[in-house]
Amino acid sequence: MTQQTQRLAVISRVKTVVLKHHFNIGNVDYAEWCREVDQQSATLIAADDGAFEEGISALLVKLKSSHTNFYAADLNSTRPQHVIGATLRSVIGSDRSAFVA
Repeated sequence: MTQQTQRLAVISRVKTVVLKHHFNIGNVDYAEWCREVDQQSATLIAADDGAFEEGISALLVKLKSSHTNFYAADLNSTRPQHVIGATLRSVIGSDRSAFVA
């Protein structure tokens, strides 16, 4: 399998996963987003590795949601299952003292 074929498969998989699993909190027009992915595909396929990864990441940013990213296999990044999302808020305890929960 050539690098171009592999990249095309990655782009296709990204689109498929986004359309199937993405939670659209940013009210993104998926048809427009897909058109943009298709328009940039030829450039991304021909780019060097860094530009390819940055291009895919830039497309994912347009989904306007946190924790949506492109992880290359050779990066030592934190895996999603090892990350916790938490919201902190002040809570008044029974003894009227405030603490963060």
